[in-house]
This record gives sequence, C-alpha cells and structure tokens, in this order.
Amino acid sequence: MGRLTMRLFGGFEAQAGAGELLAVLTRKAQALLAYLALTPGQAHPRGKLAALLWSDASPAAARNALRQALNQPSMSPPIPVVETTPPVVANP
Repeated sequence: MGRLTMRLFGGFEAQAGAGELLAVLTRKAQALLAYLALTPGQAHPRGKLAALLWSDASPAAARNALRQALNQPSMSPPIPVVETTPPVVANP
C-alpha cells in the first residue's frame, strides 16, 4: 500500500499511496483507523479497542462490531492491519 495520508479535521479522508481514496464507511471505522495510525507497529488488545469505541455495547457486541470494522468489504484498497490473537497492530 505504501504511504497512508489522513485528514481528520474538516471531515475524514484517507488516501493510500498515489492518491487512492479509501472508502471507510462508518465513523467508528474511521476512528479505529485514525487510532491505529497514531501508533504504527504498536499492538492494541482487541478488548481495549472494542471498549474504547463501543463502550455502550456489551463486550460480545463490542468485539463483533470491532471485527466488522476491521473487515469492511467496501474498504478499498484494504488497510494493512496485522491481526494477531488478541492484539491488533497497524502494519507500518
């Protein structure tokens, strides 16, 4: 994928490599991408990410929502994320 450029103020926009815009559909997925981009290469436990973004949901529902955000079928091109059990790491 190369370089990822993000704009967080004035509306979310993520651009990959040579200008490919990423289709990040939900605000939670946008927040997840921004959070992971701030700490490239650092592992984040799934439970921590789920609780951070879906604090109003049950733990099981929050983990399911995290799983869906990480696997958005409309995400094109896909975000380079290394999914390990249990942490999630943005692949720098």
